[in-house]
Amino acid sequence: MTFKQAIYIVAAGRTPFGTFGGKLKDYTAIDLQEAANRGALKQAKLSPEAIDITIIGSASQTSTYAIYLARHAALRVGVPIRVPALNMNRLCEFGSQSVINGGQEVELSDSNIVLCGGTESISQAPYARKLQQKKYKITRQEADEFALQSQKRKNGQDEIFDTDEHPRPQTTIEQLSKLPFIFIKNAGIVTAVKKQVSDIDLFDINEAFAPQFLACQKVSKLPNEKSNVNGSAIVLGHPLTASGARITANLVYGLRRRQGKYAIGAACIGSGQGIALLLERI
Repeated sequence: MTFKQAIYIVAAGRTPFGTFGGKLKDYTAIDLQEAANRGALKQAKLSPEAIDITIIGSASQTSTYAIYLARHAALRVGVPIRVPALNMNRLCEFGSQSVINGGQEVELSDSNIVLCGGTESISQAPYARKLQQKKYKITRQEADEFALQSQKRKNGQDEIFDTDEHPRPQTTIEQLSKLPFIFIKNAGIVTAVKKQVSDIDLFDINEAFAPQFLACQKVSKLPNEKSNVNGSAIVLGHPLTASGARITANLVYGLRRRQGKYAIGAACIGSGQGIALLLERI
């Protein structure tokens, strides 16, 4: 959808991403969202009293109070009891979907200020993997080279525990080539509508898997120098709904740093869906 009025993102915050069973394993998704909420409110210099609604997504209900995670994460940071909260699930991309839903709240004049986000504690969720047969016309070498590029592009400032656990800066192409395949070799790409991309300054396409990103990049002809310039899920990790929120925040500040005009964030969603969000720096 296209908003008829200007919808502004005034601040964004996130926790570092931990590895599966790593330093954050004992923190619930509510704990993690609470920290992100506090950071965003602090950056915006905004009182919790100013919030009109909280919209938070989480794919897995991994703690006792997760059935209404958005409400608890809001109350913990001082959002008044009278303020409603909306807990939603759209798997990997609800972090971005929450921004869209928040914009709709403003568009309809139901709210002026919306606290949005996505959070996940993968370590506290049951874990299983089922390999699906997919066809991508992407070589193993291409996937390994892209995974290496994502590792090398990671940047950020370290303080207390604000260091992402997932990056492996010493990764080499030789190490990657020894890893087992998780997709079948010699496969076909997912079709997508080709779009004009020359007016976009930054892209952050979630790296659920290297072949998935490379398929998107090939079909949409995304320039490598504008795509995932700080690395994405391969280096940072992919905690489902938190990824969409991270992508949106990364692009907001990326446009500011680069003095760019437009950015697109996108990700695949479970059961054959996808979402893309176009941001404009004012």
